[in-house]
Amino acid sequence: MTAAVEWLLLTRPGCHLCEEFLQSLSGRLPSQGVHIRTACVDDRAEWKSVYGRRIPVLLDGAGHLLYSADGGEATSLEQLLHVFTTSD
Repeated sequence: MTAAVEWLLLTRPGCHLCEEFLQSLSGRLPSQGVHIRTACVDDRAEWKSVYGRRIPVLLDGAGHLLYSADGGEATSLEQLLHVFTTSD
């Protein structure tokens, strides 16, 4: 059994795109194995300067970019979900 994975979703109050992303992501992940925390991108100056115009942004437990609304260097959502939806 693998350890649970924790991801951080950076959002902002009232961000409808962020709410839709979280709902879509939550509905497509297995109920066990992935925990998603949310935080306001404006809570930390570094987050705001790097990701403030890119939300929703999904970071792994080490703070590495997994997904952002603008694409950028992040993994596509489909590639990310593939890891958790394929069986061994």
